[in-house]
Amino acid sequence: MDASPFIEKDRTYVPVRYLAQALGVKDENLLWDAESKTITLINEQGVKLELIIGNPEMNIYHDSPQPILVYMGVEPIIKEGRTFLPAYFIANQFGYGVRWDQATQTVTLSK
Repeated sequence: MDASPFIEKDRTYVPVRYLAQALGVKDENLLWDAESKTITLINEQGVKLELIIGNPEMNIYHDSPQPILVYMGVEPIIKEGRTFLPAYFIANQFGYGVRWDQATQTVTLSK
């Protein structure tokens, strides 16, 4: 990675592209709308997540055009020109667990 994960507000933040890749999201299913500052991730099962920079709410689309709104308590951020997402909330919606190892500064995702 060319940008390091970090902890903020007791949450692990990971650069969006690396988190998406680790969760099996293909590049064409990782979308950025600069005008609205919206990040969209779609996994192979068709689960779609929409997040907005600075907004602690995430829209989740499963098999319905109506989203489920989840309050995360933390928000996606841009730091030093890079977009970071709170790993737990994204991974959890795609069926993964997240573990942070403080000693090695490592994020581990598991199914």
